[in-house]
Amino acid sequence: MRKKKPKLLATRRQHVRRNGARPERGVAVQCFIDGDLSDTSTPFVVRQSAGMSSQLRLSHGWVAGTLDAESLDDARRRYREEDQQTWPRVFIDDVCVDRHGAVMPSPELRVRPDDLRDACTVSQSRLSILLVRWGGAHRMGEGADPAAEGDGGWGALGCPPSDWYLDAFVAVGVLKHPLLGRAAEVLSLFIGSDAEMRAIRDEAGQIAGLLRGLRAASFWMLWPADFPTDWSSDEYVGYVERRDMFASQRALEATGRVASAFPHPADLWEWITSKRWMATLAPQCEASRLPACALLSRQAVLRNPAAAARTALQRLEELRLANRSTWASASLADANSSRLTRGVVKIGWSWEAKFVWFWRGEASLAECLRAMLELPGCRSEFCLVQARTTSSAETPCTVGPCCPSTGPWGLVVLARGHPCVDRRQQQQQQQQQQQQQQQARTSVAFPRRFPRVALSPLSRSLAQRTRALQPAAHA
Repeated sequence: MRKKKPKLLATRRQHVRRNGARPERGVAVQCFIDGDLSDTSTPFVVRQSAGMSSQLRLSHGWVAGTLDAESLDDARRRYREEDQQTWPRVFIDDVCVDRHGAVMPSPELRVRPDDLRDACTVSQSRLSILLVRWGGAHRMGEGADPAAEGDGGWGALGCPPSDWYLDAFVAVGVLKHPLLGRAAEVLSLFIGSDAEMRAIRDEAGQIAGLLRGLRAASFWMLWPADFPTDWSSDEYVGYVERRDMFASQRALEATGRVASAFPHPADLWEWITSKRWMATLAPQCEASRLPACALLSRQAVLRNPAAAARTALQRLEELRLANRSTWASASLADANSSRLTRGVVKIGWSWEAKFVWFWRGEASLAECLRAMLELPGCRSEFCLVQARTTSSAETPCTVGPCCPSTGPWGLVVLARGHPCVDRRQQQQQQQQQQQQQQQARTSVAFPRRFPRVALSPLSRSLAQRTRALQPAAHA
């Protein structure tokens, strides 16, 4: 279990008491709720139309409530920042549920006066943000220790589908945005089964109608994959079957009301994650700087793996000969300098190198192709065959959503020193400087090497399971 929140999010704007006694009399008000998305006991306000199976759950926005005071002015006079007992005491009037949809008692909130306004106030939110989130049996990142993940981990806030990342996104990117703040509402749509995913497609119009902002945007905090979704596993948390997911995303886009804000609109996101572009752009290697790559259909591989392997090697060799000058400068591995003998097989919609298998020679390539597509549940329509390259590196970037320094709606890659950047980056910079100084003291010129990227615990578990399924020829 994560024992504490990052310092960035350690201070909450509001305090929640689960079973407070509701006053017999009070003042009707509107209250802005600021839920903690990383807390499993956080109450959500239900927003659902009659006959819908999908249920939107509001965590941030204005809701009707009852203030335990004689008036708003009376609550403001008694308020003292340093004494939580003097903060206005409010009860939410709407139905509240937990992340799994179970009804909860109306919570008692201790809020600041600026989170309250008159019940008669008429003001439409500027933006409705819909977070499409994992709702399976296990929570993303539960039990993970960021300090033990190494340099290849996700950092203190976790990966994008995790609750910690989403909480930071809202706290820093939305509530502190100069044009949003309390003028935005944030709703979560938890997906915990194939039926719930398909319900988004079938009820897209009703879902769009429940978003009350002037504009609406969806954030798809999931990973599309070419395997059936395992909603009960603790090793494939966040991975969903891509066809149903993209169909649901396109249905929301087709309403004309909900734009896909993260990570991309459905067509672009599906094209990028399919990895087809690795093969289609390989002939343009002078501009794309991509290694030789060939695409083989599922039918061709399963009909005759050996023939498919020969076809792939012929295509790779043709690309190598046609682009010899471009790939001559350390792009191809030494083993492939005279002819192609090594490479990798991969499939689209796979993450963190789960399904990337190395081959050496034609027979090994044929076996890799066959075994990859015969993995239990694999629905991939093609395989990608790439030539091995001399060097490769993965450089993660920290992106700050809606950072004020880039204008009203901009995105910026955060520089060192920005409060949203993990301190680990500064430590890595210091280590690199020390290594450079150490190398400068010696007279021997060492060849340049890229650092070995460590895998997160989830990635290591997936890699182990993948290796167990590989044929012995890949060892």
